[in-house]
Amino acid sequence: MLKHGRVYPRKKSWSMRYLRWLQEQRFEHPAHQIAWQAQSRLTGRYRTLSANGKKTTVVCTVVARELAGFMWAVAREVQTA
Repeated sequence: MLKHGRVYPRKKSWSMRYLRWLQEQRFEHPAHQIAWQAQSRLTGRYRTLSANGKKTTVVCTVVARELAGFMWAVAREVQTA
């Protein structure tokens, strides 16, 4: 986020307002937007599966498969641009 000059304007705590601010971020380039969506989704997916007691190897495999899908989407977006 700092690379794009985005800084949270309030306190630096992990409040619901901060999480909402993160979810509302939009980027000009479609590949950046896809990468941000991947970051948000995969982080949540990893946390959910880990909290449900899945093995670490299974969780990492699931996240890696989804990451491959996001990489494919970025490649298609860059290819059409």
